[in-house]
Amino acid sequence: KKGERPEVVQCLSEKGWARSYNMKSVFGHTASFNGCLQDDPAPCPDLPVLRTPDALFSANYADGPIDCKDEFGRYRTEQTIAALAKSGATSLNLDIDNTYGFMPQLCGAGIDANFKELVAAAGGQITDFMAEFFSDDAVEKASAWFSALPTKSADGKLSTCIPYGGGGKIPGADPMAGMCCNKAAAEVIRAKLVQKGVNTILVSWEHVNIQWLAVALGAPKAKVLDVECTKASGGKVKECWDGDDYDIIYELRYSADGLGNPIAVNTHMHQGFEWIGGQKGTCGVIGEA
Repeated sequence: KKGERPEVVQCLSEKGWARSYNMKSVFGHTASFNGCLQDDPAPCPDLPVLRTPDALFSANYADGPIDCKDEFGRYRTEQTIAALAKSGATSLNLDIDNTYGFMPQLCGAGIDANFKELVAAAGGQITDFMAEFFSDDAVEKASAWFSALPTKSADGKLSTCIPYGGGGKIPGADPMAGMCCNKAAAEVIRAKLVQKGVNTILVSWEHVNIQWLAVALGAPKAKVLDVECTKASGGKVKECWDGDDYDIIYELRYSADGLGNPIAVNTHMHQGFEWIGGQKGTCGVIGEA
């Protein structure tokens, strides 16, 4: 899952918070929705009701200078499932594990040297772009934050990590460059799944990195929707997960023991949330990042 945000600013918008509270109707104790919309093809109408999760995870942004946190220290990904987790008697009263994410700092992945060099070469253009939206102090912190990233992983090997992917645009880059720390996060999530009393886990992740996390969790790459809506052969636009679509749910089902790769992968499920308020929301109360 991912949630709406105002332009550039990385916290939930008013619409995003409404989606967060709607999660209680989809995954809460009294939920009765199976993730299928009216026109979804078979076998969707016959799928069972979505399960109530026993554990919750959200993506950590590694304290990036332009990734805002609210007054409770929550990133947008955590905010998206915050109402479901703890917001009164109708919530699940579960803690959200926000320890893991995709950024290289979180698992000692380092960053691809060619990518770092490319960003450095375009530094002036990137700084000018950021200056349109952020304070000089935030831009300076972001530059220092990125410059401090090593080009070797914790085990001393040259890093292939390119956060948010983009390896296809850099000559010689690993086609799985976007994996970064998603693999480490997936290992923790899978370990949680085999614990006693844990049968269902709900994960709220960053949009671009959902594809990498899904693959790390065992989903075949061919079944995971690409976030880049590019044209395939014949001029047709290949199926993708558009950046403006906040309603999609990925479902990965495993065998009863939680081991092995998923026995079923469904990337066409939905939360079924429709916003009827104004189209422009606000970020709400934001604490210092």
